[in-house]
Amino acid sequence: MDDGLFKGKYRIASCRLPYQNYEVGCFFVTICAKDMVHYFGRIVDGKMLLTPVGKAADDLITAMPQRYERVEVITHVVMPNHVHLMLRIHAKMCCDDRATTPVATDTPTKNEQMQTIATNIGELSKVINHYKGNVTKYAKANGIPFAWQSGFYDEIVRDDAAYNAVKRYIENNVIRWKK
Repeated sequence: MDDGLFKGKYRIASCRLPYQNYEVGCFFVTICAKDMVHYFGRIVDGKMLLTPVGKAADDLITAMPQRYERVEVITHVVMPNHVHLMLRIHAKMCCDDRATTPVATDTPTKNEQMQTIATNIGELSKVINHYKGNVTKYAKANGIPFAWQSGFYDEIVRDDAAYNAVKRYIENNVIRWKK
C-alpha cells in the first residue's frame, strides 16, 4: 500500500502540473530566499546593489546557457530576497541519449537510483535545483550565511501577451520595489 510517505516520514506533493511537459517551453520562475531575508542586496535610488552572494546568483543565471545547451535565459533580475527569471528550454537536438542512460545492473547503486529519479523531474527542475545548489555552495565556501526557501514557483508562458507581460514585469521589478 502506497501511503505517499518517503521512508515512512513525510512527502511533499509536487506543485508541477502532472500533464505538463517541463522538458520544453518558456517559463517564468521565482525563487525566494528562506524567510525572505535580504541576502542578495538592497535597492538604492532604483538600482539593485548586489552583495557577494547576490553577484554570484546573478552570474550563475547568466552562465546557464553555457552550462545547459538547451536553456536560453530571456531576462532575469536578482532582487533583495528573491530571483525572477524567464527562460526557454529548447527541444533536444538529437535522439542519441546513450550518455545519460545508466548501465543496468542487478542491484542499482544509489547514484543510479538518483539518476532515474532526476531524469523524471523535468529539465526545468534540474536547471533550477542545480542553480540553487551552486548559489548555496558559493555562500558556504565563502562563509556567507544563506538559505533558500524550499522549491520554487513557476508559470508556463503560453502566448505572446504573457511573454511580453512577464518580460516587462521582470525588467521593471527593481524600480517598483517598495520595501
